[in-house]
Amino acid sequence: MTRLAVLFLLSFPFAFVLAVIIAKLSDRSKPTIWLYGLTLLLTLCAVYASLAWSASPEADLFFWVFLMVVALIDFETKTIIDLMIYVGALLLLFLKVSSGAPLVSQLLGGLVGLVVYGLIYLLAKLFYKREAFGFGDVLFNGAIGIYLGIHLTLLSSLLTFYVALIAIILSKVIGKIINKKHEIAFAPYMAISAFVVSVWGDVMIRMYIQMIMR
Repeated sequence: MTRLAVLFLLSFPFAFVLAVIIAKLSDRSKPTIWLYGLTLLLTLCAVYASLAWSASPEADLFFWVFLMVVALIDFETKTIIDLMIYVGALLLLFLKVSSGAPLVSQLLGGLVGLVVYGLIYLLAKLFYKREAFGFGDVLFNGAIGIYLGIHLTLLSSLLTFYVALIAIILSKVIGKIINKKHEIAFAPYMAISAFVVSVWGDVMIRMYIQMIMR
């Protein structure tokens, strides 16, 4: 049996455990079928992507699972658990440095993530006179920055707003009314953006440079 087949088989119990953990952290009494299904689907995608596109599959797989868990909890509860971000950030830093990345560069990436969304958080709070998104999103972007590094963090931070815009447009197309007074979970958009950038970020940057150099 191939390594891919083994990992896919192991993904089923792994996804089940993840769904239970997410449900517990989300204060659910019991996980629903859609949570099991979505967790399994995302886990399978992460396993396949880590083997197909990753130079460091173990580290990337942990990063993508971390993104998934934070995003699903925020989607369910509109809350990001700070302790989970702190622990995740330390583990991501360890994995990245263990794979040969410079410690200072990754720490600067985390700082960039914090500063970029920290400034947006403060400006939005001044403009709207309330939190436009929670400070947990700022911490989450810092954790993402620790793994992605400076340049990819800037790209991911910007791409998140395009992902959110596309999601809002699609929701209107399918007839869902968005109430501006309701909280919107922002972590799922951040997670999608960070995943895309972690896989194709370098290619996207090269394409952009080629476009502006013409």
